[in-house]
This record gives sequence, C-alpha cells and structure tokens, in this order.
Amino acid sequence: MIDRRALLGTVGLSGAGVVAASAIQKTANGPGTPVRTVNVRDFGAVGDGRTDDTAAFNRACQAEAEWSEGLCHAIHVPTGRYRLDGTVFVRKGQTLFGDGHATYIDARKARASTFILGRRGPGGRGTPDPGGAPVRLCGLHAMGGSPSHGFVTTDAQGFSIADLFLTAVGIGIELAGSTDTIASDGIVSDIFIDQCLQGILIGKAQNITVNAVNIYRPRFAITIGDGAHDVILSSLSIAYTEKAALTLSGSIANVLITNSTFVSNGQHEDFIANVLLRVPTGDVLFSGCTFRNWPGTAIVQDSPGNLAADFHGCVFDGSQSSKDYDWSKASEVLSTSSAGRFSFQGCAFRNIRGAIARLPAGRARLTLTGGTMEESDERRLAVDPRFTGTIAIGDVAGFAPLRVGSGQVSTLLPVWPGTGPWRITVRLPRDDVAEEAIVHVSDTTATRVSGWRTTPDRGLRFAVVNTPFGPHLQAMIATSRPEGAVFTAETLG
Repeated sequence: MIDRRALLGTVGLSGAGVVAASAIQKTANGPGTPVRTVNVRDFGAVGDGRTDDTAAFNRACQAEAEWSEGLCHAIHVPTGRYRLDGTVFVRKGQTLFGDGHATYIDARKARASTFILGRRGPGGRGTPDPGGAPVRLCGLHAMGGSPSHGFVTTDAQGFSIADLFLTAVGIGIELAGSTDTIASDGIVSDIFIDQCLQGILIGKAQNITVNAVNIYRPRFAITIGDGAHDVILSSLSIAYTEKAALTLSGSIANVLITNSTFVSNGQHEDFIANVLLRVPTGDVLFSGCTFRNWPGTAIVQDSPGNLAADFHGCVFDGSQSSKDYDWSKASEVLSTSSAGRFSFQGCAFRNIRGAIARLPAGRARLTLTGGTMEESDERRLAVDPRFTGTIAIGDVAGFAPLRVGSGQVSTLLPVWPGTGPWRITVRLPRDDVAEEAIVHVSDTTATRVSGWRTTPDRGLRFAVVNTPFGPHLQAMIATSRPEGAVFTAETLG
C-alpha cells in the first residue's frame, strides 16, 4: 500500500512556477491540499467556443513545471464554452472544477486524451508526478473526444472524477496503469455518458469505486481488464447497449457489482450480452442487480477460464420494459464455456423463453439455490451430452412446474450426464405433512430409492422421457385431489 503522505513529505518545494497575482485566492493550507484557487481566464482562456484554450488551461495547471507542493491549487473553469483540441495535464494536488452544465468543453477535434490527471506534460501521456497528493476533476459538460483515448485518463494513486456529463465520446473515462504504475485509490461518481464507443475502461487498477453512473447507448459500456482487482461498481444504469454492457477481460480479482440495472432496449443485431466474460482466472460478485428485456443471452462466457461468478439476489426478467422494443420471446440467462463456477443464490427468473443455463461439454459448475422461477419456459437447463461438470439445485420455487390433469399432477425436471439423485418433496392438499421421495436418475431410467408412502389415492411414478429440450425426469402423482399440489426439488450428491 502506498503511503501518499509519507511520499509527499519527501518532495521539495522548489519549481512552483509563476502565476498571475490576480488569479490567486488564498485558501486553507495543508499537506497535499490546494492552497489557492486560480481562474483559467486569467491565463488566457477565452471560452468563446472557437479559440483553442488548451494552452491556457495548461498554464493554469502549470503543466510543465517540476512537481512541488506549490502546485497544489484549485483551477476554476467558469461558465463558458471552451474548445480543447489538445491535452490538459492536471497535476497531483490539484482540483480542476467547472460550474456544472454551464461549463462546456468542446473536444470534437481531440486526437488524444482531453484531461490527464496526475502527470506532467507535455507530450503524449506525459510523465507521472511523484508523491501521493490526490488529484480531482469535476463539474464539466463535454462533447466529443478521441475515439482511442479516454476523455479523462489517469493512473494516479488517489483521485476523484465526479459530476461529468459526457456526450459522443470515444472512451469516456480510462483508469489504467502502465508497466511501472497502477491507477489506485480512486472514486468515479455522478457520471452521465450519452453515446460512446466505451464508457469506462478500467485496466491495471486497484481499490477503485465507481458509483452513480448512467450510460446511454454505448457500444461497450464498462470494461474491466487484465490486472484490475478490488473494484466496486454500484448504482449503475446502462441502457440500449449495442454490444456488451459489462465486459470482464483478463485476470481480475475481487470485483463487486451491486444495485445496478442493465436494460437492453434496442435493435442491435450484433448484441453479445449484458455481461461478457473473458476471464482466464478471477472472481466477481453481482448483488441486487436487475437484468431486463435483452435479446439472446444475458451472461455469456465465450472463452475458457477458471472464473468464479456469483449472483446474489438478482432479477433476470425477459419481459418488455419499453413500448418500442420487445425482446420477451428471445431471452436466456447464462451460457458458459468449458469451465468456471457459476452460482445463483436467491435470484428471480421471470419470463425466460429459453434455458436458465446453457452448459457445453466440459467441467463447468452450476449452483441454483433459493429464489423463484416465474412464467418461464419448461426448458430450465440445456446441457451438452458430453458435459462432465456438476450441477446443484435446491429450494428454487417454481423450478418444478406443475401440470394438473384429471386425477393426477406431474412435473418435469432436467436430466444431464452424471445427474445425481433428485430429492422430490410433494405436499398435497389437506395433508398434514409433506411426502418425500429420493429418485436416482440415469440417462434413460429413474428408480425410486426411498421415501413416499403409497396409498390408494396417491400413487407416485417416475420415468425419464424425451422432450424437445432433451431428456427429463417426469414425476407423476395419481391423486383424487390434484389441485393445490406443491412440488419442490433438489439435487443430492
């Protein structure tokens, strides 16, 4: 862990540069905190929307000065329309802030990052500032940006990026270290991105929090790449995604996505997934997230990898949420590659018109516990005959859908290679206790191992039957009172 205050104390105070006296306002002083506020207009910024103000911004930031604590000041960008064709270097210890929507940045001619935080210019990405003073950018409205560089880019240790409204950017915010740096200890919050190639890109980074972000019509909304760990994404709203809302690519660790909504209301033929997994190793947890109205599959793992993915208390609802676009007849939940562990705990699956999980040949592991399945097709799982992994299912309300006929009630449960015993619990109307049966299943046969008291009015039969969705275990109860019967099922072993 980097001790920024200790590093800061080793830095000399020389080389602060000269700023116009009229541009300086004294403020509270402290280690690594701004000691004055300057105004970009006092350094030559015009703010008329026609003049390139890049050089004036860099003069206000003292972009080329050797770093010292004397650089720790705030830079105010007042109301106006500022054209920035080049890169502005906001130094460690500085805060560059605007007046919100009234401060407009025109970056439509930019060919590189518009703002680089925590580095000394000029030239390319510049060179990293020493020390651990934090850097902050906030309160701007912007249009345009480089298609291949972040509108805001940083690999600083200790940063805040907040209150930005970005329109038609290439890459909105890029947090990525290089060979000898890592973006860390940073917060990105209160961001709206309207149309982009890539909303937020997190590469080699650690201890990052992204909160309250709305991304509308992205090609790729958020990508977390190789070397990222200890990352929290919360309160995201991502809609009308063209390809993938969240992409995890490369080796990652300890990534949490919480209280976020992914809605794919859009006619995009090349849509891949709400969540695209290309992780050779790592772990990710989704908690309290909602996935709604997507075409195809919500969660796609399209490359081999030993990923551990957990979904807790999430909602997967394929039903229409917009009057303009309806994907309710085309939605599935999970498609895996040959390996990895996937766990769904307490999740709700609603209006799913395909498989909850599609498992190919290989050793993937799937667990479904708790939660509900409502108004969905009977095809719960689609399992390749060469599958050699494990599947565990328990206490999922509605997983055993009932068919009530004359004098009987029945249900279908999926069968896959290596299916262990199913424990089926049945409660009939007016029974004092539920009856339980343990059934061993192979590809073609089902044998009751134990349980179930057969009486004249309630016989129990099992069979493995072929369906359009592959082999299933059929459980049938002959009863004079079929209405109100309840099945629950779980796998054993």
